[in-house]
Amino acid sequence: MISKIETRSEQTQFAFVSKVTFMMFTAIFVFAYWLIPVFQQSYKPAEYTPGYTAQATNDPSLGTKAKSIEHLTFLSESKGAAVLLLSDCSDCNRAKLETLQSAQLPEGILKIAIIVDELDEETIADLSKTYSPIMILEGTSKIVPEWNVFFYPRLYCLDSSGKYIYIQPPSESFQRALIASKEVWK
Repeated sequence: MISKIETRSEQTQFAFVSKVTFMMFTAIFVFAYWLIPVFQQSYKPAEYTPGYTAQATNDPSLGTKAKSIEHLTFLSESKGAAVLLLSDCSDCNRAKLETLQSAQLPEGILKIAIIVDELDEETIADLSKTYSPIMILEGTSKIVPEWNVFFYPRLYCLDSSGKYIYIQPPSESFQRALIASKEVWK
């Protein structure tokens, strides 16, 4: 008879410890679920910029000259350019080129697409013909670090002297960036 009481007592103790442990973990998780977002909202380091990733801090500064396209003399004859950098994914590029082609940018703004890939002259001519008035250019891998291209497609707006006046942030879609770029030239 004594052994049955001790067994029940051990079972009761185990159940009690299990319940208390479960309640403690539940309380900790509920508290952490509430507390962590509070700290995340209130802590912002000095270099915090909303919507940007750490890589975006390496973007060229607005107002600096775009180095890789200094040879494009026709830029000075325009009011500026919307420059779209594209990857080597030809299927992905077609939809973006169509969007850029149909974009209603202010008069005098050039539309330039730089495809970071080795393209033959025939492909460039075909794309230029298909997506006129967009100027299709071949970009070298050198342009990627200079322009800090860490996602594709990425839109850059240049003034007539070739200086950056808008760079698409990673938090914006290409379509949203096109809308924002129209405001830059007003």
